[in-house]
Amino acid sequence: MGDHVRREILGSSISLLFAACFRHRIALLITILAIALTPVRIISASPREAPFSTEPSQATLPFAATSYAPYNTPPGAEVRVDLEGGNFLVFSQVDVVGNTSAKRLADPDVSDFFPLSGTGVEISTTAYYRGGVRISMAYGGRELPCPEENLRIMQLKEGSWEDITVWMDSGSKLLTAETQSLGFFAVGWVSEEEGTCFYFPEGYEGERVHDFLVVESLSRSPAALTVRYLLPGKPTITRNYTVPPGCKLSINLDGREEEGASLRMVSSQPLQAQRHIYFGYVDLVQTDSYPLAESAGLAILSPLRSKDTLGIMFHQASTRDIHNQPVRTSVMIPFGRCISDANPWGRYPGWTPQLKGNPGYWIEQPRGRGTYSTSAVDVGGKAGCSVYSPVDGVVESIEYYSLYGTFPDVRVSIIPDGYPELRVVLTHIDGLKIKPGDHVWAGTTYLAVIRPLHLYFRSDIGRDYTGEEGDHVHLQVNLANGG
Repeated sequence: MGDHVRREILGSSISLLFAACFRHRIALLITILAIALTPVRIISASPREAPFSTEPSQATLPFAATSYAPYNTPPGAEVRVDLEGGNFLVFSQVDVVGNTSAKRLADPDVSDFFPLSGTGVEISTTAYYRGGVRISMAYGGRELPCPEENLRIMQLKEGSWEDITVWMDSGSKLLTAETQSLGFFAVGWVSEEEGTCFYFPEGYEGERVHDFLVVESLSRSPAALTVRYLLPGKPTITRNYTVPPGCKLSINLDGREEEGASLRMVSSQPLQAQRHIYFGYVDLVQTDSYPLAESAGLAILSPLRSKDTLGIMFHQASTRDIHNQPVRTSVMIPFGRCISDANPWGRYPGWTPQLKGNPGYWIEQPRGRGTYSTSAVDVGGKAGCSVYSPVDGVVESIEYYSLYGTFPDVRVSIIPDGYPELRVVLTHIDGLKIKPGDHVWAGTTYLAVIRPLHLYFRSDIGRDYTGEEGDHVHLQVNLANGG
């Protein structure tokens, strides 16, 4: 102990001695004399308590890791802290001892870069430090989905990931970065090559639409592919794939959890991407022949399967039959939704078309026949498609005739079960498999095929509505005493 220190302590003790004697406190006097004569050992203050200088002194204890247990971040310059997985960091200057730790995170779901799986980490410390921090992260021991030189250390800053890499040691498989703050880090890569990022609007489109994303590798290396479903107001859904060199991959986008999502696809290697959309017509009833209309209480099914139907057009029926004799029709009330009505003046009184439901249909413009706008219907399909009975009943007659006095055609008349006053008539068919007297069942009994009328002319349904050749089955309901 220095002499000047002993003198200060001795002087203080003498002052207290006189005060004690004055107050006649002999016990206090003896205590003070004992303190003055006891050797004093001075220990330097801990770094956290030092208000002015934290420079190490020869009078302090020599630095050793055990001196700061359980802390792993001692005070000093260029302080290295080893973390799990071969990662470590170096603080430029630590002023107050603390503890530095790393918490493993799930791979970040980001669009700024492509994270290397298993490298996400949150680094924090309780030590007081100043200056920069060098962070080294290991990437060895795994198959890389990109060229090694493309790897980067990324840090999350203000909501976006930033490349902070300054050095790569390919021999030690270490990346080094510099930062002024700790937080969230990950090893990943950023590719600026063309053909590595694609956007597609809306994934899942519903049960009647089937979506597939087809990608083809344009690289000699495997492509790590990430497809992200960007859901409005919901967490992003991520799917990961690997595309072998020179190969194609088809991805089904029909998952219900992705409904209403748009897609962002990113790849570690250049790809060619295409989105294929297929329309699947779901059967509306088990027989696959859907309800078409109702007439005088009689339910009428479509003569074509739903998958074969190209369009439905109601129109005015002729007032003359194939023999040019007067005919009276029973108006049909369509099922489903009206897509467009070009003849609202010809509607059956009291009936209003519906704007929802299946199937969809059109009502054609007036033909000047004086009949209701839904007294006949053309169900469009390809020539050769199978035609089925629209009702349960008995085949009354089959007649071959010339359409418009020129083109060969066939007319079939069916008496519906329970409706002897009605006749369901079909024309524009060929290759009949029935004969008069046969009993037929709605949606089940095969009658014939669609006749290729497009060889002679293009009918209204094709020209004005479907855009197809115009082949179709014509159907109407006549009254038995009127033709």
